Amino acid sequence: RINPDEALLAGLVHDLGAFYMLYRAVQCEELRARPDTLIALIALWHESIGVALLNALGLPEEVVNAAEEHDQPRSELPKNLRSLGDAVYLANLLANHLRAPLVKVLQRPPAAAAGAFFAASSSSLARRAAGGR
Repeated sequence: RINPDEALLAGLVHDLGAFYMLYRAVQCEELRARPDTLIALIALWHESIGVALLNALGLPEEVVNAAEEHDQPRSELPKNLRSLGDAVYLANLLANHLRAPLVKVLQRPPAAAAGAFFAASSSSLARRAAGGR
């Protein structure tokens, strides 16, 4: 059984390395001038930096492992949540899935944004659940 408190904590800290890198990048003029480079660096290094930070903070091993594995490709989706890593992995996939329609919605007038976001998200999730893309 997954501990709900640990799941909440893991969800909150799984991208800590990315936030730390953003904090440090603000102090570097070269990275501020090259946001594409910064995005690539964060994509490549945020997990390992996050693991180092979480270990330094003394967080439980299962939380650290979940953060380390949250973006690692898997051959198939977990059918049952067997570990904290499974929960964080699936939550991360869902968050990334919902972010794409949100970006499109934010470009609309505010009054239409909320309805369009929920319509796009629910129809896309329904298609995926039915086996479509």
